[in-house]
Amino acid sequence: MQRKVTKRDAKTSGKSRLQGHSSLSSKGTTMRVGLDIDETITEAPWFFKSLTEGLKKDGHEIFILTFRHKEMKEETEQMLSEMGIIYDKVFYGEGIIDYDFKAKIAEKHGISLMIDDNKEVLQAMPLTVSCLEMFGKMRRIRGDI
Repeated sequence: MQRKVTKRDAKTSGKSRLQGHSSLSSKGTTMRVGLDIDETITEAPWFFKSLTEGLKKDGHEIFILTFRHKEMKEETEQMLSEMGIIYDKVFYGEGIIDYDFKAKIAEKHGISLMIDDNKEVLQAMPLTVSCLEMFGKMRRIRGDI
């Protein structure tokens, strides 16, 4: 079923898609977005390049949360640069899957939206974090996104 286009849609059509959604608007508070690398950004780098450009343009912060060990910092940041991914900070794990690692970072740094391919990671997130599972089953786990 298609959604009807409203007068409000017509008024916001010249704005970025992020500005058109009230919870993502730069007129409100700055949103902090968490992104996973492997099996998320790497699955559609063109999409995440566009997403991160739009988020930064609208004044939001982007955090990369990865289970990759910090010994992979140089090659990881080179890869993100080559993909055109814009971010504020990368948080590295210990090279093992630890669901609480990303949840603790999200809570400590006030991340409001987490995009990851791992359902268990998203289920471990604090309830204050909206979660979007991508490339696993492409579904919203929780939140008002």
